[in-house]
Amino acid sequence: MKTVLAAFLTLFAVGLFAQEIPSPAQRENPRADAAATLIVPGPGTHKGTARQDTSRNRKGAQAADYVPVDKEPVILKRAEPYYPELAVHAGLEGKVYVKIWVDTTGSPHNVQVVKSDHEIFNQPAISAAEQFLFTPALLKDRPTAVWVVVPFNFKLSKEASAAGWKGFSNQIDSVLNGDRSPAIRSAIHPDAKYIEGSSQLSLNEVLFGAEKGRLINDEKTRRHTQSPDSYWDGTGGVGYVIVTTENQKRAEKRIHSITIGKNSRGALQIFLWHVSK
Repeated sequence: MKTVLAAFLTLFAVGLFAQEIPSPAQRENPRADAAATLIVPGPGTHKGTARQDTSRNRKGAQAADYVPVDKEPVILKRAEPYYPELAVHAGLEGKVYVKIWVDTTGSPHNVQVVKSDHEIFNQPAISAAEQFLFTPALLKDRPTAVWVVVPFNFKLSKEASAAGWKGFSNQIDSVLNGDRSPAIRSAIHPDAKYIEGSSQLSLNEVLFGAEKGRLINDEKTRRHTQSPDSYWDGTGGVGYVIVTTENQKRAEKRIHSITIGKNSRGALQIFLWHVSK
């Protein structure tokens, strides 16, 4: 299922500077908001966040120590990060800090992740940062290169959160149809349980390990119907998906009750799968 994802990028540079320019894709189908703040650190900032290029004729040269500048870079052009589809499906949000070496022409070089809440957002943040353009920093009216730090805030809108839950719950059908891809594996909590009758097993073992012969792996030839009673409680952070499967003659019904919650990183995962007849 193709999910159209969008991000609104808000940029602040030393004082009050804010701008929001949605991309064409955002205007057509806004899904998520992503905010970024340009930080040009001052003398009290720790090493490695903003530095002067003491060799100003070498655009790519990078000095080892921070040196204050008279005028900080100003953003001329920015790019909006894409919101990874799997992150939307998992209801995942987070912030990524990247540092950018802005050379004497205002071009970005050597974008690096400084801190990240979730690795899945790293490449979107890097790809967006690499497309930024700046006015160069100035020291004594001469262009100089510096590090700047840009935090990208990946925040789902209400619409995107709803789409994320729907997308994630739709993966239940994929499991029943025999999908055992890495995306499906990442949707299962490591401690998730599988209960069938009086048996309680590891869901990961049932799907990917020694217990593959279990009932859940024999459903792809049957008809699946997701119950309207399935729901997501955004406040409580838990959801339930109920799926009825039956053969072509609409007999031999099986009820799959799946409990979904958020793990310690805030991502949706399956915690319990119960099967009854």
